[in-house]
Order: sequence, then C-alpha cells, then structure tokens
Amino acid sequence: VYAGFSDGAFVALETSSGKTIWERSFERAGRFKDADTPPSLSPDGAVLYLSLVDGDFVALRSRDGTTLWSVPGAAATAPLIDFEEKAFYFSARDNRLVKYSLEDTRQLWALDLGKRGVGSLPVALGKEAVAITTTRAGLVVVDRKTGKLIFEETFAIGSLSAPAFDGK
Repeated sequence: VYAGFSDGAFVALETSSGKTIWERSFERAGRFKDADTPPSLSPDGAVLYLSLVDGDFVALRSRDGTTLWSVPGAAATAPLIDFEEKAFYFSARDNRLVKYSLEDTRQLWALDLGKRGVGSLPVALGKEAVAITTTRAGLVVVDRKTGKLIFEETFAIGSLSAPAFDGK
C-alpha cells in the first residue's frame, strides 16, 4: 500500500502487517511539503507517479522510493496519466494545460489558459480530447494530439471540481 500525507511523508507499507517498507520525505524549505495527492502506479507496478502540492511531479521506484525523475514546478493538481499513450497531462500552476512524454519527460505541447485561470485534474474524453474545469472559465476541452482548444463553456467563475465523463 502506498500513501502520502500532508506532513510531506510518503510511505510504502506491507499490506498484511502494516510494516513500513520505505518512507520518503518531501519537506523542503520555503515550499509546501504536502505529498497527499493520489499517486498512480504503472501497469507493471515498478513506478509510482506522484504530484506534490508545491508543483513537482515525481516518478518513484516502487520497491524502494528512489526518485527516477522529476518535473520541477509542474503540476498544480494530480495529472492524467495515459499509460497506453505513454503521456501525462496536467494543469500547471502558471495557467497552462501541458502534455508530457511519460518515457522521457519531454514536453509535447502546452496550452496557455491565460485568463481562464488554473485548471483542475484533466479527464480523458476518449482518445481524442481531454477536459478540465478552470477557476475562471468553466469547462475547457482540448485536442489530445495537438493541444488546440476544441471548445470552452463558462458556467461559474471559481468552479474547479474535475469533470466526469460518461463515455459517450
């Protein structure tokens, strides 16, 4: 079992006993230390992906918690990770929606949300689009391949819950 906490601790626990296998601390001077966003585990179980509240997105080796790579100052929320596409999407603290390669952490595209504000957790709308809500623009839908805006609809200023998709 893997879990993160608001004091910056992130742990791996043995399921049968609760014994700590390893523990990491993400406490850093002058930055939020929270490590309590939901982690994602790679399909083979070898890598944990964690978005830290202060904006770093890190990949950890699941067996010992070693950092494999990090994208500093990246995510404002937990990312959408598409293991089949080998990419991850996140809403950045600087009002951008960004897509990165999961294989080499290369930025594939970025959409400047500008006055739309900070985005929520991105949600896949099938293989073609990704949707987010933003703090000042409601719902934003973007082409997954190009990062181009498909449409946006303003519902309520300040709304930020992640959208849900029914598959239709």
